[in-house]
Amino acid sequence: MDLPTEVKTRLSECLKGELSLDAFREWFADVQRTANQQCDSTRKLIFALGYTIALFASGRTNSTELRQSLQTFADQLENTVQISYGRSPSVQQPELCFAYA
Repeated sequence: MDLPTEVKTRLSECLKGELSLDAFREWFADVQRTANQQCDSTRKLIFALGYTIALFASGRTNSTELRQSLQTFADQLENTVQISYGRSPSVQQPELCFAYA
């Protein structure tokens, strides 16, 4: 499973209550360690999601705002575009447009 798909699956589980936020954050910490090994669109996804989680962890956002942000990520990932490059495997590139104040 490619990383954007795995993030989408884990986010969905977290939003449905099948995976605790703490468990998601623990899993995501491992993902963040590999960010520099990912393609540009996946790296942007990791950094944006990491920033959102960091805002919550620092107390700058509350759990409702975090849930709304995570839902936005999940919605964006649901609308990913698959692009094939000849005989190469498909690459998913999420369209991410997030603004933070």
